[in-house]
Amino acid sequence: MKQINLRKLLFFVSLFCISGVAEAQVHPLDFGPHSLSGSTTLSPSNWFLDYVGARTLVTQPSSIAGLVTCSPATIGASDWPNIVWPAAGITNVPIVMDTTCDSFGGTAWTGTPFAGKIAVIWRGPLPGGACGSTTFPFTQKAYHAQQAGAVACVIINEYPGAAPFSPGYEAGSSWGLVTIPVIMIGNLDGINISGVYHSSPAGTVKMSITPWGLGYANDLGLVSKGEAVWHDYAIPAGQLAAGSTQFPYKMLDGAFVANFGSHPATNVKLSASLSFTPTGGSASLQHTDTVTFAGPFTGIAHVPAISMLDTTSDSIMAMFPSTNSSEYNLSATTPGTYNLTYNLSSDTADQYSADNSFSTSFYVTDSLFSKGRYDFVNNKPLAGSYEAFGGNPIPETTWGDMFYVAQGGNALSQVQYSLSNSSTAHPPNFNTGATNDIYVFSWVDGSNGQPLDSLVQDGELTLVSWTTHYFVPGVDTSGGTITQTYFNDPTNDTPTITYLNANTWYYIAIDLPAPSGAPGDTLFLGIDGNLNAYPRVFGRWWDNGGQYLDYSNFANTVTGESLATTSTPAQAEPPLPFAGVSFVSVVDSFSWTSVLGLTPSIAFTTTTHPTLPVNHTGVKNQAKVIDNVSLFPNPASDHVDVSINLGQMANSVTYKVIDAVGRAVSMEKHNNVLSETFSINTASMHSGNYYLLITADGMHASKKFTIIK
Repeated sequence: MKQINLRKLLFFVSLFCISGVAEAQVHPLDFGPHSLSGSTTLSPSNWFLDYVGARTLVTQPSSIAGLVTCSPATIGASDWPNIVWPAAGITNVPIVMDTTCDSFGGTAWTGTPFAGKIAVIWRGPLPGGACGSTTFPFTQKAYHAQQAGAVACVIINEYPGAAPFSPGYEAGSSWGLVTIPVIMIGNLDGINISGVYHSSPAGTVKMSITPWGLGYANDLGLVSKGEAVWHDYAIPAGQLAAGSTQFPYKMLDGAFVANFGSHPATNVKLSASLSFTPTGGSASLQHTDTVTFAGPFTGIAHVPAISMLDTTSDSIMAMFPSTNSSEYNLSATTPGTYNLTYNLSSDTADQYSADNSFSTSFYVTDSLFSKGRYDFVNNKPLAGSYEAFGGNPIPETTWGDMFYVAQGGNALSQVQYSLSNSSTAHPPNFNTGATNDIYVFSWVDGSNGQPLDSLVQDGELTLVSWTTHYFVPGVDTSGGTITQTYFNDPTNDTPTITYLNANTWYYIAIDLPAPSGAPGDTLFLGIDGNLNAYPRVFGRWWDNGGQYLDYSNFANTVTGESLATTSTPAQAEPPLPFAGVSFVSVVDSFSWTSVLGLTPSIAFTTTTHPTLPVNHTGVKNQAKVIDNVSLFPNPASDHVDVSINLGQMANSVTYKVIDAVGRAVSMEKHNNVLSETFSINTASMHSGNYYLLITADGMHASKKFTIIK
């Protein structure tokens, strides 16, 4: 019952080769690896499936018709080697759901109850439920559905509110002979489908699963998760009241649109409408906008065999305004809800219109910032799935969200996030002694001598707070929400109140330690799993002539000490991890499916009445606990000597060196330390700013130093 994705370890260097300001609102290049990444063609059999994602739709009844959030099994020699997608898709086929306790496919069905139908099954029983908590591989479940006659297997993620992820493959048995498409859909979509199915006559609910269209002549649609949304999911009202005209807060309407039909479309129009409802008040219209493409907008029936560089027959376009005059400010000054709706139309009646509209909401709060979705009833960020970076060995990873603060003066109160400690079901507790670090960096573009270019570079980030979270058994549980309220001053050993500055970005980053090898000590970060920041990132870049990147989040990984920090303008952290090796000059040349939902589920609150934080032992105003720490030489070249003197013997002391974007480049652990002097080899580290972070039985110290080569 695998619920975790282990993402491949990728390092990115963005290439910024701006060719001029856009002259139209369409961007005709194809999705997928561009020639700059070493590939010029794609296999026609999985062109849209791999790079845009499978389209899973409910086609009947009309009450629930529309796109379903999905993630297909990854096809390939090392993944699901036998799955063959029918070129024409599986269109308008009735679904069948088992009503027994084993509706999750753990054991084989008798006969062929799914003959010629789409099997819709649950991923598994919730732990402690009536069906127990036995887990089964996805390959086993899909094989049982296939043997029972299913033409496709749709698996519902059973965790409440959870997003889909790519079902994992397990080889080594007859289960590997699965030949039918295998898809996972989100929990909320699954609940809707299940509710209608179990209250309707057989054959009422029908679905389509296709790598592209449904076989219609006239069929436009919004690309799933391809709509531009706002900077944050939640933001305090004081930020908009004081800084609604701040450039990072600008709103931009736009979306990725596809022609799934075989006929060209003319006068394709994307309309947007934004309204605001103050808490306890009535909705009022805030803004409307339209973008029109006269056409013809060429469609490609089903799966095309086209060159990567073919810009004349692309059936996906980005419908965004051509100039930044269309960007606008939000005007809310009190808590409430923004509601955004997109509608798509053309000169010709659409033969499948269920994917022609999209609605979403974002929120103005009292004191909460959140990039991903937030549960305001239970006061926690929503984690639809969990992610870790792959590698051999798995590297230490820092991953977090970028928040813009227009109005400063308030203090950081708490940070919320979630972790999982298993690649299967959530074991209830973390390993004894497990910890992870939380970093708070400020970013001011163009600071410390760097150019004003909207690129996150070495010297522009400053570590303003950091802390280590010590997992408390029975309080911190795998898959639960972790709340951290204790932070340290990065320049000394004491707890601190972290005040936020105006006109400043803040990178709230969670460090995922490299696993030591003990079972269950690999940590996976909770991510939203649903929201897609890329359309906004793309739209604002395109709208501003390739001169502005709107940061959502980024991840930093280092294996050993081999990766250079971003110390030159030619190198920069991409605004989304996995966005591709060449982000700007060919800005849509990336794997679309690899960036969906990759917003870490991190939220933080601020306060106007801060008090000195409490550490993990409950001690306020903790005195200086590490008597003496010195680091020399500074600046350094090939080594740094560290001298430490503790007031009492520490069972364990950890020395971690991180670079100026939070990547761990060196770490040592010493046992039974009272005082010591030792040397850290910096010969392989690149020039730039670094921090030495020390933890000693829960006590902290840090030193900033510079390497000059």
